[in-house]
Amino acid sequence: MIRSNSINEILEPILKLAGPPREFRNVVKWLNRHADEVMTSRMLVALSSTGNGLPGTLVAIEFASPEDATKFRQHLNEFLPNVLSPPVSNTNAANQSAQPPPPAYYIQQAGSLIFITSTKLDLKKLRPAGRKLLADDVNFRVARNRFNSEPIFIYVDVDGIEQEEQQQRTRAEEERKTVVEAAKEAASTAPPEKPEELQTPPPVTPQMPSSPELPPSPVEGGPTRESKGEVVGVVTDEVKEPSQTLMAMVSLGSALSGAQAKWPAGLGVAISLDGDSFDVRALMVNSPGEKSDPIPFFPVLVPGPSIAPGSPSILPADTELLITMSLDFPQIHATMSKPPAHLQLLHQAKDGEFQPPYAALEKQLNIKIKEDLLPLLGSEIVVSLPLTGFEWMQPPGPRTPQQPEPKPEAKETSKEETQPTRSPVAAISLRDKEGMRALLPKIVESLAFKGANAFAQTERRGDTELVTYAKVLSYAFIGDFLVLSADAATMRHVVDSYLKGETLAAEPQFKNYTRWQPRQLQGQVYISPALMEGYRNWVNDPAAAAQIDEQTRAFLTRLSIVAQPVTYSLYNEGFGPVHELHVPKNLVLMLIAGTAGVVNQVGK
Repeated sequence: MIRSNSINEILEPILKLAGPPREFRNVVKWLNRHADEVMTSRMLVALSSTGNGLPGTLVAIEFASPEDATKFRQHLNEFLPNVLSPPVSNTNAANQSAQPPPPAYYIQQAGSLIFITSTKLDLKKLRPAGRKLLADDVNFRVARNRFNSEPIFIYVDVDGIEQEEQQQRTRAEEERKTVVEAAKEAASTAPPEKPEELQTPPPVTPQMPSSPELPPSPVEGGPTRESKGEVVGVVTDEVKEPSQTLMAMVSLGSALSGAQAKWPAGLGVAISLDGDSFDVRALMVNSPGEKSDPIPFFPVLVPGPSIAPGSPSILPADTELLITMSLDFPQIHATMSKPPAHLQLLHQAKDGEFQPPYAALEKQLNIKIKEDLLPLLGSEIVVSLPLTGFEWMQPPGPRTPQQPEPKPEAKETSKEETQPTRSPVAAISLRDKEGMRALLPKIVESLAFKGANAFAQTERRGDTELVTYAKVLSYAFIGDFLVLSADAATMRHVVDSYLKGETLAAEPQFKNYTRWQPRQLQGQVYISPALMEGYRNWVNDPAAAAQIDEQTRAFLTRLSIVAQPVTYSLYNEGFGPVHELHVPKNLVLMLIAGTAGVVNQVGK
């Protein structure tokens, strides 16, 4: 990998544009100079050992023979002291006579293996008798066999981490009990202290502000006074409470992210740097008979059956960010109907007091979600977003100042007026379109106000139906999907694109760069080439001249050849969920070079 084109392409902008420290440059030069000697070797890095007496960090390099290992160890002994040795202070004679600090690393050889550790390593403890090896762990073998041809493989023993944390909690609890018992014993043997007399503090008479200090009442029924000028009461209008719908949605959102996650037994990650993209695959290995949450950060989102997404066939070809997922809504409802695991015992003792987070929403909508809504829904849910709202995805450095609004007469003749407005769009597949067509007006009227449906404008074209509520909400029935947006122009653009056949499924970039994905999947993310186009436009923007130097501009211009999308999918292979991400290599290089150029320019 030291000699691979991908590594050298990543190092080029760092070395030429970022101005890295001398130590980093020395390491890169040393590795390139000795690349031939490790061409057939393998390197392993182990962290956070759960064994007693083992170093927290271990690096092992395996060579073809003990002779090759001995020869390379000599090179390491000459090089590592220059980059890893701790600095020695010689400020005074006392420090010179003091004991030198311990080394920052230890090198040890065992046959064809070289070990570099943070502390001294006892090889007998590395492979203790009677203890199962990592290679014998079933979860490790499943992950390793799945990614046996990848150049970079990472395995995280999640079960081992949880067991170690449980042991630490047990030890901490035992230590706490020991301290408490010792404190009780000391208190029982100590002589009793004479209690001090309790003194009752004198009563404090509240000082009320004088009449001139009272603010004037903005409304009728404000502060009232008696003849002596003392304030005896304040009568105000009723304080408006927050929207019940908003409060219900906040409660529902908190429940989606606040549930206890179920992690897999192990996590295997493979990284491939070959080809036009950097590919990352992560296999969540489950124990037999167990299931983990594919997205532990949102454990309530129970995945539904694998699907062939139909949303690309209804959304416009110029969609910039697409997020698709198959969800099991009945299972999600059942999970939210029960109190969280850490509160179940409490609510068992107080039966009937638990209110599910969707109860307030049901009351507001005047429906039963399980009986009235869930039977109408399919499993595919989609969100389409514009990239303009994601600043962390945009090119680094200050943006080009926004241009002033054109004058009314110029705005009328502007060609940009015909461009569709980009606003978020949500879509969900339907099992019963007619049932949803009848239920949705009731939901809208419950959320807005009575009689809101009188302001609805319905437009039917082809097999689509578009309904608009002024500038508040628009929805459309397209194919087997219900599509919603707060912007009427965006919804009209979705409908027009569908009727013209200009959908995402027909877009060449989408078709070409999602071929690697399995046909049946549980989740999908697509970031269009507009992200990469933004970097290319940033390079050619005159405002970027003050942010990057000519060398950085030349490097970025050479990279921005063909804009490519970022693709992701979630699928299941039987052993557990698989997350796979493909990021264009040129996009990564542009991000590194652009950031390095901006940082370097600011430093100057």
